[in-house]
Amino acid sequence: MAIDARSAVSRIDYYTQGLLEAAKNSDLGREKTWVIVESDDDCEVYGKFVVDDDSVKLRDSGCKETDKAGKDRIRKGWARVERLVADYCSSLTIIGIRDKDYTTFVDICNVTPNVFVTDCRDLEMMMIQAGVLQRIVLSPVRGRDLSDILATVYEYTRFLGYMRIMNDVCDLSCKFHSFLKRSLLWDQTSHSYHPDWKKALIAGFLEYSEKDVTARQFDDFVAKYYLNTFSEYDVCRGHDVVNHLSWNMVDNKYSQRNLTKRMKEEYSLGDFQRTSLYAELRDWERRSGRKVVEP
Repeated sequence: MAIDARSAVSRIDYYTQGLLEAAKNSDLGREKTWVIVESDDDCEVYGKFVVDDDSVKLRDSGCKETDKAGKDRIRKGWARVERLVADYCSSLTIIGIRDKDYTTFVDICNVTPNVFVTDCRDLEMMMIQAGVLQRIVLSPVRGRDLSDILATVYEYTRFLGYMRIMNDVCDLSCKFHSFLKRSLLWDQTSHSYHPDWKKALIAGFLEYSEKDVTARQFDDFVAKYYLNTFSEYDVCRGHDVVNHLSWNMVDNKYSQRNLTKRMKEEYSLGDFQRTSLYAELRDWERRSGRKVVEP
């Protein structure tokens, strides 16, 4: 199945698009290098690494999708980035940075030229791969080492990742938010997963997928794509990992909000410089004659 940015975003509105519209009609705007990322959180991280002068403008994709009821909802950041870069590449010097998501598993994925992707499934997993959690969690939590907690979290988030991959590849339009409830999966008394958490996840996945799918088809999909051979950094969604880390740590110091904040603070230029994403951005700089990231 091919993924198309225009089909993934129905209407976009309006802030960053408005800036780009104004920029393409001004000499000053056309002199800038525009870097579009998915979200405010991405701006916080990548903003530490772009050159510190007025020649580069880093912006989140700033778009909202409007549903049939006229309600705004934020979704599919990769599609917003790709659409803006595609729409303005002929009039501005513009590049995008997006999460890789599950493009590894899609048969045909045409990433827009001058849009660069994270090394891992998403920015959070790229930060985790760099070792930021080891710099944050310096001592055992409730008698458990970080490595032990992560092993537990990855068992859960890998299984959920398999479902998210199948959802993307097979276009199932699963409404994960409708069944991924903490009470369904987690025992607040013992601070552990319910023994039947896999069964509960499977049941929710089958019920809330818009297309018919069976447990046997899910098992066959996992086997067909050899999903158990892939790294957690490609399979697990970073938001899921951080969320379940906070469940397992049972400490306000390690709430999801605090972990996310600390991860963004700890991720360094040196970490970023060791990624393929950084190397590809530097290669684009050499080809374009523009500066974007700190050397």
